[in-house]
Amino acid sequence: MSTTKQRLANFHKLELAKEVSRLLEEKSIQFAFIKGVSFLGDIYPDFSLRFMSDIDVYIPSSHKGELLSQTLTENDFIKREAKTWLGNAHKEEWIHQGSGVNLEVHYQLFWHVKGWDQDDFSFQGSELTTLKPELHFVYLCGHYCFQHTCQKLYWLIDFEFFLNKYELNWEEVRLLAKTLRLERSVGFVMKLLDSAFERRNPLSQGPVSFPVNDEVFLSDGLGAYSFLLKSYLKDSISDELRYNIFWLTNLISTKVASK
Repeated sequence: MSTTKQRLANFHKLELAKEVSRLLEEKSIQFAFIKGVSFLGDIYPDFSLRFMSDIDVYIPSSHKGELLSQTLTENDFIKREAKTWLGNAHKEEWIHQGSGVNLEVHYQLFWHVKGWDQDDFSFQGSELTTLKPELHFVYLCGHYCFQHTCQKLYWLIDFEFFLNKYELNWEEVRLLAKTLRLERSVGFVMKLLDSAFERRNPLSQGPVSFPVNDEVFLSDGLGAYSFLLKSYLKDSISDELRYNIFWLTNLISTKVASK
């Protein structure tokens, strides 16, 4: 996609996110935009710098229900029915019929930590309501490492832009990472940033023992290195076993269904 088309596509996504924001505020539904769309005009002043395929918004599960569904349905969104597994059962996809843009609604930030929630999670970014920077950073680390095993290079670049924009309270980051069982994810992100951008790791949790090599950036996620990394990036054995079993089951069933 050309830079002009990328810039225009992202502009339209941001405008749609602002409209969703207005609708949710009118209904007193708590929310925070996360990941790509929340970066536009914030850590990425130039809209052409960041590819994104959809809009992601976090809405606490306490707000899931008829009011939210009715609000979206009455404003040109239609729910997409899709097969789910452990890793995405906490999300819904809503398609905006006028633009074809996918709105992904997350009812949990951290699906592996049941019952974790915060009432005070929102932060006013440059364009949209998003997560508080420390929480957003830990969430992004979990998304990049725990959930997706470092699959996309531009997600790593997001961290460099994010840390250039925000001065984080690293003690709060460390405590959040420990509470949410994401210490390895946060530590590995910092190790990658040191390798790619020579960014000093400000955390005091010690070195990350898993080696970094080019396969982190080039892998399709199916090689031996990626599988070992996928296991390493889980802070607890139970999270590792549970995730790998469901991940393999979903991968096999998807491949069988596609034949």
